[in-house]
Amino acid sequence: MGCDIHTVVEIKINDEWEEILFSPFYYRSYSIFGFLANVRNYSMVPSISEPRGLPDDCSEYIKECSIYNHSHSWLSIDELKNFNYDVTFEDRRTYGATIEGGKGEMKTIREFLGECFFEDLNKLIELNADRIIFWFDN
Repeated sequence: MGCDIHTVVEIKINDEWEEILFSPFYYRSYSIFGFLANVRNYSMVPSISEPRGLPDDCSEYIKECSIYNHSHSWLSIDELKNFNYDVTFEDRRTYGATIEGGKGEMKTIREFLGECFFEDLNKLIELNADRIIFWFDN
């Protein structure tokens, strides 16, 4: 059974969090899941962060939607924007499995994440979003 991501994008207006109707990273990409929260990280990509849990100030709606899921986390858009995507690492995934170190392919995190990731990131920046909250099922 596969794993999916659920995302909520928020902007802070007058000290209140408001949801933006945009769902970045909604497609099943274990590459992105591994990078965002070390979930299904068969490639052994360096994660931007281990799961942080839900933010203390998230809405009751988000808490209810995510209750039966796992690896709850959030990231600021600044963290995503300022990350050095040109760092190289050894991609150790092959045919859905993790292979031994030293037998993978060296690539930048930018190459690894692919164009769709950066299209979504650019849209988040364009929307002036402040943070993304996410969790995974299965």
